[in-house]
Amino acid sequence: MLGCSVAATLIRIFLEKTTLKNSVLPSFHAAAFTLLAAVLVATPGDGRADEAAVSDAQYTWDLSEFYASQAAWESELERLRGEVDFLAPYAGKLGDDAATLLAALEANSAYERELTRLWTYASNLRNTNLGAPEGQEMVGRIQALAQSASAAQSFFVPEIVSLGEARIMAFIAAEPGLEKHSLYLRDALRQGEHVLSPESEQVLSLMATALSASQNARDLLANAEIDWPTITLSDGTEARIDNAGYGLYRQ
Repeated sequence: MLGCSVAATLIRIFLEKTTLKNSVLPSFHAAAFTLLAAVLVATPGDGRADEAAVSDAQYTWDLSEFYASQAAWESELERLRGEVDFLAPYAGKLGDDAATLLAALEANSAYERELTRLWTYASNLRNTNLGAPEGQEMVGRIQALAQSASAAQSFFVPEIVSLGEARIMAFIAAEPGLEKHSLYLRDALRQGEHVLSPESEQVLSLMATALSASQNARDLLANAEIDWPTITLSDGTEARIDNAGYGLYRQ
């Protein structure tokens, strides 16, 4: 059954992405995900996930501007995975001088930009056929990498906040290159009272994928598995009442 294969894929991705360092996934999250997986298994095999992928080129994403092939995407994924600790040399040094802070921010922006390219390619490939396991797996791998990167960067914002507004503003005034990062820096300072310790921020980062598992399962059910009904409106229009159709026709 298709529902079984989708559930198995979700469980595999979920387990791969939630191996937390020095922590155990709370039992209620595991139970919730098991229940959602059971729902997927019970989904009839005639859902939309077995529909053929769209073949008309005008309805297919041209992703070659991001990566020439999936092999190129894989290569970039492995490169970024190997550089996940790229900010480690800056830990405890952001307040040394404006140049060091700028170098760290530039490195962070460069990594996030390449991570976004990976995500854009994988997510749009998935969106061409939400029921295909290949796209789901690629997105899962990106989510796992993003979680690892977030955990590795957990010291970053707390350290910026610890420098204080006066010092950060002095750095911006002394280093013109920091101006393009000033919004990020000011926003970090503005949220300072809500920023936790580096250790606590790391725990939250490591839990991100686990806490989003129920939403991911819901999205898969709603957008790929459920065979939404078609109804006839008062004007004779045949309307498919899926997520998009409901928003369109209820007005």
